[in-house]
Amino acid sequence: MAIEIHDSGPGLSDDAASSLFEPTITFKKDGMGLGLSIVKKNALLCGGDVTLVASELGGTAFRVTLPAIPEERGA
Repeated sequence: MAIEIHDSGPGLSDDAASSLFEPTITFKKDGMGLGLSIVKKNALLCGGDVTLVASELGGTAFRVTLPAIPEERGA
């Protein structure tokens, strides 16, 4: 299963994109730089991933992939 989240903001610089998922890296004045690193780690632990993709709206976009849970038979 995959979902994508797109925004129409200014996008990311090459510098920001290259270190986006690193813990404690932030480009915000009051940020801690933990959010995306935690999201990626949790996705990987579940057998999925989070990646930066080209945005159809001109800003930033992410694809979150997670393994599908098989439906129980007879349920």
